[in-house]
Amino acid sequence: IEWYRGAPQAGRPYAQAAIDVLEQLDAPRELAMAYAAMAQLHLLGETSVPACEWGRKALVLLEGLADAEGLAYALNTVGVAQLRYEDAPEAWAQLERSRDIALAHGCESPAARAYMNSASMGLVHRRYAKLDAACAQGIAYCEAHDMDMYLCRLHIRHAYALLESGQWDAAEAEIAAVRQTASLTRLESEQAAHVQALLDLRRGNDRSQAYWSEMIDGRRALSVDPWYAPQAVVRWPEVMNPPAR
Repeated sequence: IEWYRGAPQAGRPYAQAAIDVLEQLDAPRELAMAYAAMAQLHLLGETSVPACEWGRKALVLLEGLADAEGLAYALNTVGVAQLRYEDAPEAWAQLERSRDIALAHGCESPAARAYMNSASMGLVHRRYAKLDAACAQGIAYCEAHDMDMYLCRLHIRHAYALLESGQWDAAEAEIAAVRQTASLTRLESEQAAHVQALLDLRRGNDRSQAYWSEMIDGRRALSVDPWYAPQAVVRWPEVMNPPAR
């Protein structure tokens, strides 16, 4: 729940409490899922090393269990944690294996998460063919399974890719559709607004001037820094050339 609120650090004590209890019990599946949850909660930290470490502890247990959902979940996190800092073929393979396992066993949330993270890492490493495939397949999957949260995340990532490729009208249409979603979470609302502000910045639209002024002054910050659009990189030109006041 804290992850969905955009506060992964606030979730870590709960995961640690679960680990402390489960390490004293004979419950390998539950312990593996606690390790995997802790891995995900570290995925957006300053370094992804703890995410790799916790995720691999989960995989040691899950590889010996007949638990497709848990295995797909942990593989996804470990693959993404490595892809955060290197464009490694073995990490892409883990992410794709996660997706394939989830699809084969009807595990909807891990499948949707695999599509979403494939799109995210496609943006990080400018692999637009992977991104386009993940978005197209993932959007179709999420629409068919009524998974609005992941559907919104895929549209947001696709919008950012369209922004980067100069297709500003198409990007704005994607964001407008996302922001009209009735079940939009705080995290998706925040990131959709951020991509819209980026579009306004590129177009020289004064509508988002207050947004960027608050970013530069430190009065505004995203609760989760997007992998695909780091705030510091976006803000740097504005810091060097601040808007007239």
